[in-house]
Amino acid sequence: MNPFFIFFIWILGGALALTFALSWLGNHPGSISIEWLHTHIHLTMDQAFLWLLLIGFGTWVLHFLLGLVKTIPQAYKEFKKNREQARDQKLFWQALQALPEGDGQQLIALGTKLKDSKMYGEFAAFFRLEGYLKNPPKEMGDADTLALGLLENPATSSYAMGSLLRIALLMGDDSKAIRYSQKIKDLKEHLILEEQVLAAHLREGILNRERGILEESQRLLSHALELCPRHPSYWSDVTLAYVDILKTTDQKRKALKVIESTWPMVQNEEL
Repeated sequence: MNPFFIFFIWILGGALALTFALSWLGNHPGSISIEWLHTHIHLTMDQAFLWLLLIGFGTWVLHFLLGLVKTIPQAYKEFKKNREQARDQKLFWQALQALPEGDGQQLIALGTKLKDSKMYGEFAAFFRLEGYLKNPPKEMGDADTLALGLLENPATSSYAMGSLLRIALLMGDDSKAIRYSQKIKDLKEHLILEEQVLAAHLREGILNRERGILEESQRLLSHALELCPRHPSYWSDVTLAYVDILKTTDQKRKALKVIESTWPMVQNEEL
């Protein structure tokens, strides 16, 4: 039933009841006397009825105000929640607008502000990682910690690992870039990124050879050589470095096989 219709019935019923009561009092005049604590009160029936109406109305107003007071804390919580949601929504749209051409620091700041948001908290790490891609951090540990939540989620783990790899390459941290690349299954589908990883393997392999870490150097250069077919410009540098480490570790027979297999692509006089 329509609530307005029910309200109208209540008002009409109340008006009829009040009219009947006043009519009945008019036909039955009288008075009421009250004595209490040396005080004497004399009221006619009309006055008594009016006082009853005022007391009833006052009771209703008091009940309404008490109910209103009870709802104030909840209303304040709702107001605060709505204000925070409006603020978070504004920050979220600012971050979205900053993604294409925005400054890295701006994205990091917006992501940090959204970190505790109930609505957009899950996007905070994404915005901060994108900020680090534009403006790499001083230490890779900042990005590592940031990506933990995304790595635990199967839907975002691939993106997070790819972002960490890109950040490591931007920072020039070849060892971490190599470690991240080993956890990405579809790296070969991103040739530009794979080429950067190949270059990281080559640099780190040569560096380890100079440090005397020969086994690790051989492993890195061997993997770099496997990536060369998709990046022909690296055949010469990688093959020379790999053959050199094989010579250093007295694996001349293997070095000769590498030269024979790569000669059609390399044909370098040094080989």
